[in-house]
Amino acid sequence: MNKRPHSITFIGCLSIAAGTAGLVFLSLQDSLGAAAHRDAGFGLPQGIETALLLVIRLLAVVGGAFLLCGRHWARWLLALWMVYHLALSALHSITDFIIHAVSFGAICYLLFRPAASA
Repeated sequence: MNKRPHSITFIGCLSIAAGTAGLVFLSLQDSLGAAAHRDAGFGLPQGIETALLLVIRLLAVVGGAFLLCGRHWARWLLALWMVYHLALSALHSITDFIIHAVSFGAICYLLFRPAASA
């Protein structure tokens, strides 16, 4: 039985934590007020945008959980999840974009290197 690389465990747990934190923030959004609301930048009605944010954050949790279970498709799900964040950060600031680009590169390297794919 092959041991899971530490990098895969780290990324799986990090994805679960990020998705869970996003879900908690989303659930507290109404009590925190409008100043804490940072929309996804889609210009959609609030209910649809909230549902979209819920799905995106659930994808992080699902991807992380299935990555820990050894499912190879979860690597692609998390890579696509990061592509979404990379594209979204391009709409905000250059600093956000650079941070997400570096994170994307590091995560893709750790997810798809030969030692992690075995």
